[in-house]
Amino acid sequence: QVMACDLMVAVVDERSTGLGMQIGVQVFGRRKPLLVVSHRYAVVTDMARGLRCPEVRFKCYQSLREVSGMVRDVLALIERGEPIGPPPTPVFLTEGEGGPLRETVPSLVG
Repeated sequence: QVMACDLMVAVVDERSTGLGMQIGVQVFGRRKPLLVVSHRYAVVTDMARGLRCPEVRFKCYQSLREVSGMVRDVLALIERGEPIGPPPTPVFLTEGEGGPLRETVPSLVG
């Protein structure tokens, strides 16, 4: 059913390799919109929190009842053809001090 959906909602309150893999397939393979939600006090992995692309929005909830409103808001953006998440963070390859190439993310703060 994931392939036919308009929006995937991933609850990332607990670590899950399978869910992480599904997120990767959904976003980077199929380019489908993804709403990632977590409880406000959940410990969320860097992978889930660090997704920065137009197809992904990360939101925190206090009560699961809030998630339906979040879904409605994101679906409204999709209907208008607007991105649901931030623009991607540019990544550049740089050569360290005599070392191999590595990815660097430029600072967004002046």
